[in-house]
Amino acid sequence: MAFNPKEIATMLEEYKKENKVDMKIEKLSEEIYKYTSGYPFLVSKVCKVIDEKLPVESERWSIQGIEQAVKIILKENSTLFESLIKNLENDEELYNVIYNIIVAGRRIVFNIHNPIQSRAMMYGIIKESANEKVKIHNIIFEKIIYNYMISKRETS
Repeated sequence: MAFNPKEIATMLEEYKKENKVDMKIEKLSEEIYKYTSGYPFLVSKVCKVIDEKLPVESERWSIQGIEQAVKIILKENSTLFESLIKNLENDEELYNVIYNIIVAGRRIVFNIHNPIQSRAMMYGIIKESANEKVKIHNIIFEKIIYNYMISKRETS
């Protein structure tokens, strides 16, 4: 399940009405979608961080506010990120494929019948891109995994 930009916009509209906040809903919903691909937990997390962790005097509900929220999220630990990394660590084949995509920059043809890709889809790590290649599900996951893999490589 994933939210599309229109569904994100509906949630932002409700927030705007309840909190009497000025925001450009269409642009913000597209930007949130850009980072999360509509992953429900991440959509909610971005909004929660903007609402609770960004200074009130700043222009929180803006493109810059979303970027700041994503930076904060990338530095936090959560059960979602722990599970993401655990799934990679517990499956060497999956780890290697994701490493090749994210770190080595390989382009891999998407095939749901490939057992490794099927597991990665089940874990929510990948999806099919518009050009029928394997794509990491969202920018936040891609950054979390990339940072983890680079850090792991640097310390081994």
